[in-house]
Amino acid sequence: QLLGQMQDHAAADDLWGAVADDDQAVAAEAAIALGEMQDRRARLVLPRVLANTDDDLRMRAAIAMARVQDPLAIPALVETLYSHSWELQNRAAHYLGHLGDGGAVGRLMRAADLGHLRARVALALGRMGRRVRDRRILPFLLQLAREDLKLDTRQRALAGLGYLGDHRAVRPLARLLTGGEDLTWLPETLSRLGALGGEVIGLDLAPERRGLRGTWGRCTRDKSLSAERYLASTWCAMSGHSATLELRQR
Repeated sequence: QLLGQMQDHAAADDLWGAVADDDQAVAAEAAIALGEMQDRRARLVLPRVLANTDDDLRMRAAIAMARVQDPLAIPALVETLYSHSWELQNRAAHYLGHLGDGGAVGRLMRAADLGHLRARVALALGRMGRRVRDRRILPFLLQLAREDLKLDTRQRALAGLGYLGDHRAVRPLARLLTGGEDLTWLPETLSRLGALGGEVIGLDLAPERRGLRGTWGRCTRDKSLSAERYLASTWCAMSGHSATLELRQR
């Protein structure tokens, strides 16, 4: 277990030998460690760990299988969303975002009822949404971005909308600019959705501009930089300087 956590790749061959150990607990830990190292051989032995009756072993095996991109991990990852371990819950949501299929969407949404997991679920739904094309994801993420009580969840929902790439989100997101709250991911998401003009360098939230309120930092006024490059750079938020917002018409 420790070798897997340390990502000690020099021990991979020894771990591969240990998966045949007569002690089933040793064999299972060796298989999980190989998965954590993203050693593809783990795909051959982790499925039998998933059949283990020990919940902790089974759930850690699901994470290890996800790290070697084995879709057989999906049902166990869904189960792991309700683990007693906060770390396993978060990792399960993360990997469902990368591996999950349409059947996992509803389960992820229900897992958002666990408040501490909601931000991670928002990101996962955004990542998998472009792949699974589930109509429930867009309104779900928009509601979190607008209404969730925790700033972190609202920020992650905005990031998820950027990953989702659904242009129908542009207009409701633009309305958030009038809220007076600095949502760091908002301009990044608008940029990912292709809603910012190519010569724009950021946001002008001065009150006289279209009734917008709030402040965003200006890192540069170099007009040669695209909006996308500016928005991906380090934030200079709260500097009091302004830049310009231009929403493209679709």
